[in-house]
Amino acid sequence: MPFDYLMHSLEHLADKEIDVETLLP
Repeated sequence: MPFDYLMHSLEHLADKEIDVETLLP
């Protein structure tokens, strides 16, 4: 698995977590 693909996946998960925390009260 390419390193760039791994980093891209981690960034996507990080953005997802940030979005969830932002939506939480």
